Amino acid sequence: MTDGRTKVHTDQFEYGDPADSISGSLIAWNTPEAFDWHAADREAVEEILAAALSSRKVRIADVGAGTGRLLSTLSEFASELVAVEPDAERAAIAAVAAPDAEIFIGQVNEYRGLTIFDLVLLAHVVQHLTGEAAAQLLVDTRRRIDPSGHVLIVAPISLDNRMHWYRSYTDKVGRPIAEEVTEEGFLEELPNTRSLPVCHYSLAELNRLVESHDLQLERKIIIRTFRFLGVKTGRIEISELAASDVALLFVTQ
Repeated sequence: MTDGRTKVHTDQFEYGDPADSISGSLIAWNTPEAFDWHAADREAVEEILAAALSSRKVRIADVGAGTGRLLSTLSEFASELVAVEPDAERAAIAAVAAPDAEIFIGQVNEYRGLTIFDLVLLAHVVQHLTGEAAAQLLVDTRRRIDPSGHVLIVAPISLDNRMHWYRSYTDKVGRPIAEEVTEEGFLEELPNTRSLPVCHYSLAELNRLVESHDLQLERKIIIRTFRFLGVKTGRIEISELAASDVALLFVTQ
């Protein structure tokens, strides 16, 4: 059952970490002190948008909105706000988090609304895609953006200037586990809704992804996050998880 604000596409998708419990646990146990990744993302997104938009209200889409954790921040800058999320369970949570937003359950290329957006947010989305699929996402996203519009990309970046691929999951006793895999192993995990494949780009690769679509970088923020390597405790095991940060790239057409 959906309300009037929620549109549903027929093809359904299940995300491997519907409540972000795996992601949250990995971050909490892989940092030297308490780190609120939701708050860090919100503050960085707010900083970029406040500088770029000033007091203007614009049409915004949050593509891969998940549970809607950034929708309240986006609403401060939005004349119109659409959350695009392919996982129905997560979209339902987002609808509660942002009662004034339109919720679309599906992919951005399936969205049939009339709105052309001034800003599209891709927060922690490209890291779950291969290079080819990430490139296609940018193509699909740009079709929904005004010629003078912007894209804000939020994604983890490795600190050793290499690409890293991981699969993360919860084991039989409830521990979140992260294991580094090959790119082929990453691809094998993509259809598996019980795990969460994640790619950490190098900053150079993320920049190349943007530049290959003739997008111009306007602003960049780096959030300092992971610092421990090879953490092992009774609740979590991380097998040589490379240190990484989170990059926010604000780009224009």
